[in-house]
Amino acid sequence: MTGNMVCITCRKSIGKNGYKIQCAGECGGWAHLACTSIKKEEIIQKKKLKWICPECEERDTASPGETSEEEEIPMKKMSSKIKKKGSTQSSVLTTEEMFKQLIGKVSDLEIAISFNGNMMEGIKKDLEEIKKENKNLKREHEKLKIEVQSLKNEMAILKNQAVANAVTADFQTRRNNVIMIGLSKTAEVVKVLNKLDINIKDEEIKTRQISSKGHMKPILVTFPSESVRNEVLLKRKAKGLLNSENMELDGDRRNIYINEDLPKITRDLFRKASELKNIGYMYVWVKEGKVLCRKSEFSRIIQVSHEGLIDLLKDN
Repeated sequence: MTGNMVCITCRKSIGKNGYKIQCAGECGGWAHLACTSIKKEEIIQKKKLKWICPECEERDTASPGETSEEEEIPMKKMSSKIKKKGSTQSSVLTTEEMFKQLIGKVSDLEIAISFNGNMMEGIKKDLEEIKKENKNLKREHEKLKIEVQSLKNEMAILKNQAVANAVTADFQTRRNNVIMIGLSKTAEVVKVLNKLDINIKDEEIKTRQISSKGHMKPILVTFPSESVRNEVLLKRKAKGLLNSENMELDGDRRNIYINEDLPKITRDLFRKASELKNIGYMYVWVKEGKVLCRKSEFSRIIQVSHEGLIDLLKDN
């Protein structure tokens, strides 16, 4: 009852007709209006005035987490807003982070592309250098090929010249000789020479049979001088074809040949050159140790110095 009320501020009894106010705090106690800082006019002006006693204020200050039901709803709304804002900020931060990462990746990609581009440029330059070196090497190779071929040609010329010199030197030792083929014995040599109007005695010449597979072995005849040998060759040519009948020799009829005494290499070359008759060359002969050929009676005379020339003449 009101008569029993005690002021929560001064602890004195509150009269029935005294001005009083109830604490809106947790205690809900009453206090003399004079014991508060509220004036009588404020109560008259405001029908409902909220007052909290010092103890409840102290308690609220000591426990800030505890709120009244009236305050709890706004706090929840605020908390929800803060959470939403926090969530939005978190989402924004995540997007920013993703964007930063994306920028970082793009930057890394740009660096990689730049690096690869530089590398490709380097490779391209290296390839250009290699191509350039390759061209130089090709030129050097072609130059060396020409030089090698030139050396080969020179070597071939020198070889042919050396062979020719050797053949010439060998032929010089044979310049007084002839080879007579178709005679049965050496005694027939002087008889044939006399038939050719060569006045020579048996003791003035040297004769020797050469080993051969044929029945009648060739006879090597050495004259006292080259001039005598040349006279024999000229008169043999003037006489035409020689045989055992026009030379008045005994035995079966047979052809008789008188040729220059040639080195083996010249004989082989002459034998090879004789194949030119199969491709239209009318004349192939030997004179003074040289193999000669002519395509017709009025064409120029060609000296066959080596087998390569024979192959060249065949191709042409």
